[in-house]
Amino acid sequence: MTACGGNLTGPAGVILSPNYPQAYPPGKECDWRIKVNPDFVIALIFKSFNMEPSYDFLHIYEGEDSNSPLIGSFQGTQAPERIESSGDSLFLAFRSDASVGMSGFAIEYKEEANFKIQQGIEKEAEDKPISG
Repeated sequence: MTACGGNLTGPAGVILSPNYPQAYPPGKECDWRIKVNPDFVIALIFKSFNMEPSYDFLHIYEGEDSNSPLIGSFQGTQAPERIESSGDSLFLAFRSDASVGMSGFAIEYKEEANFKIQQGIEKEAEDKPISG
């Protein structure tokens, strides 16, 4: 039985569809939660993407579960552009229907500095008077 989904907490890693690069099995539901350090964001880089159009999907949510805002639902053979979260967690949900399986996907994720937070810290430092 292929591992399917899980909780990922390292600063970088790889997410593979079940059996990748062979065809993923029918009727699969795999959920991945990615959580990085606070004050960081997550970058997803799609290395390979090949799913049955209109029937099999990868849903990506901004947050810790499927109740979070949906970033996008991806299918077919066109790999999505790089995706960057606005916070420190993402939820990925893979769903395959009962028939055709394809090679699926290979996605790298990595933790990156949240420039908005860094700019805020720099701005605060600029606004403080220099005591002397």
